[in-house]
Amino acid sequence: MQTIACNGELTITGTATLITDASCSGSWVAVGVGEPFNPATLDPSAVVGAIGSGFIVAGIPLLVVLLGRIVLEQIRGSNND
Repeated sequence: MQTIACNGELTITGTATLITDASCSGSWVAVGVGEPFNPATLDPSAVVGAIGSGFIVAGIPLLVVLLGRIVLEQIRGSNND
């Protein structure tokens, strides 16, 4: 798979929504690009590990906050009796 790239300075004119001209101070060259991403090539155990790590990274602080809130409610509740 190939695309084109400018090997000099690229000048683009127009607006953010409508490009009217693209000029290159050098020359346009064809460059190879990698194959598109294919999720079928992912290793299932690596995906499960990455998702599990994300839950651990997000879950531990959440549990600490929730448990801290429960402890504080118990302390405040015992002072009100």
